Amino acid sequence: MISMVQRLSLIIPAYNEADTLQAVIRALHALSLPEIEKEIIVVNDGSTDTTEKILKQLQQTIPLRVYVHASNKGKGASIRTGLVHATGDLILFHDADFEYSPSDIMNMVKCIRETNADAVYGTRMNSNHARFASSLQRGGNWFLSFVTRLLYGGDISDMETGYKLLKRSALQGICLREKGFGIEPELTAQLLLQNKRIVEIPLSFRARTQGKKLRYVRDGLRAGYVLLKYRVKGSRIPP
Repeated sequence: MISMVQRLSLIIPAYNEADTLQAVIRALHALSLPEIEKEIIVVNDGSTDTTEKILKQLQQTIPLRVYVHASNKGKGASIRTGLVHATGDLILFHDADFEYSPSDIMNMVKCIRETNADAVYGTRMNSNHARFASSLQRGGNWFLSFVTRLLYGGDISDMETGYKLLKRSALQGICLREKGFGIEPELTAQLLLQNKRIVEIPLSFRARTQGKKLRYVRDGLRAGYVLLKYRVKGSRIPP
């Protein structure tokens, strides 16, 4: 029998997300997960809007752990900071906007328990409820996932998904270096190089068109470079 997970760490990188951050945190706090104890970790990545004020207000009523970068370092750097402080048996990365629906987390937890996978990726590519901002975004995600399958094998349809649920044990021996959005292909490449089992399930997704930090061409090229780098160097990359 698979032992029940006791704690889920929800890591939220936040950079100038004052418009949505409060609603996201309240939704995650209210989320009921049977036999799961949640911890919410927010990394304020050098925000210059009212993010800091909002987080201080929320901490008065919600158990919330906040860590601050003095300047903006990027999504990858924020996730790495969150991982240092996470204590959960399971870890999920959660953006500070509402592109993804917290209601999908229950299905991801259920999947990782029932399949005993090392990681569960919420895929937008095989979902009837995913709405991309543009054909460029959808096409770019498809291409990078195709490159991932070509270089590493497996059957991943959405490598760039922002909803990744991982067992803490799957992160042992993995060293993340990327500061920006390159952390998505970096993490996936290292998981696959270590023969970790990744399972996908469809999720709800509604892309936002305003205030998006991702730059599709630049970040897409970076993702391709990271995938190729880890394939060429493989296990020879020093820790």
